[in-house]
Amino acid sequence: GAMSVDSITDLDDNQSRLLEALQLSLPAEAQSKKEKARDKKLSLNPIYRQVPRLVDSCCQHLEKHGLQTVGIFRVGSSKKRVRQLREEFDRGIDVVLDEEHSIHDVAALLKEFLRDMPDPLLTRELYTPFINTLLLEPDEQLSTLQLLIYLLPPCNCDTLHRLLQFLSTVAGHAEDTTDKDGQEVCPGH
Repeated sequence: GAMSVDSITDLDDNQSRLLEALQLSLPAEAQSKKEKARDKKLSLNPIYRQVPRLVDSCCQHLEKHGLQTVGIFRVGSSKKRVRQLREEFDRGIDVVLDEEHSIHDVAALLKEFLRDMPDPLLTRELYTPFINTLLLEPDEQLSTLQLLIYLLPPCNCDTLHRLLQFLSTVAGHAEDTTDKDGQEVCPGH
């Protein structure tokens, strides 16, 4: 049924948390109209995408240079170079990832960033509901997961969307036997 409230103080804790999760915050920095138009199409958030720069940069770099690399996330990286990259991002430097940067260093940086986040991407409050979707019938699982994703804060929702989009692209190239230059590679990233 419909909910009638005269003020925000009439909401109970769960309802106000739900409101907070659905609330959109203002962008930290203005984007050009062109960027906004492009970002809007990719986002579940109707206003703009809230994806950490590090996550988006790493995903773009790996999509551009690493799809035919065997063991993107398994092969070791240089701890020193990963730490240096992370410090540059942390200082707010406009880091440009290009062919010079090792695929494995960039992949390690992405993993490290996600592992070290102070709050989980799927949030502590929604962790149990996400896990409990495993108990549902397969046809109910998808619709329930979609609802839970809409309850995530915009930044979490957009970051999850970007990450899943990237992982789907990587999975789509898992059986590749040749790289973009026609050289043979071993399948199975």
